[in-house]
Amino acid sequence: MTGAAMFERYTEQAKRVIFFARYEAGRQPSPIITCTHLLLGLTHDPASRANLIRPFGSRESYLRSILGLPLQKGRPGPSDLTMNLPLELDAKRALALAAQEADLDGSQTLDTDHILRGLLALPNAASVALASMTIDLDQARAASRQQRSGGIASQLTLLRRAILWLRARPLRFIRRFAVWIACAILFHLFLLLLVLIFN
Repeated sequence: MTGAAMFERYTEQAKRVIFFARYEAGRQPSPIITCTHLLLGLTHDPASRANLIRPFGSRESYLRSILGLPLQKGRPGPSDLTMNLPLELDAKRALALAAQEADLDGSQTLDTDHILRGLLALPNAASVALASMTIDLDQARAASRQQRSGGIASQLTLLRRAILWLRARPLRFIRRFAVWIACAILFHLFLLLLVLIFN
């Protein structure tokens, strides 16, 4: 499976991991996307399932030091986002293992926690860095399945995810909420006007 068909099963957050992995590879610069770039791609979304297992975003500088990569600052240049970089063989294997992890869960979709588990299932620089953070495959599987199992713990996880999402996008949320309130007020004024006209 190649190209877009390979990623049809991916959630939006999992697709963003691939996008940011390509971004990280372009910033190195690297001619291919490696497992290391996939791991760094997991650090960009604090509300992802993988970040609920272990908050990678807050440990990005630690991960970069373990991987021997400089901390990147600033916005990407146009070439960073438009390059079409291939996946290295180990990265393809890790994503194939992520698909197997999703199958083990009985999930129709492949999410960021599956990518994390795929990286852990394959010996590579990313799995070594994760081991240094005391994350292993069995722990990741257990935490991932606990998130998906439902109940109070799952509801708290969803609440935490929503809070992290709001933290990452406060201005956009406030603007949308303000527009919604303004529309509701205008609608009520319109109804009041209709009542006054027809009475």
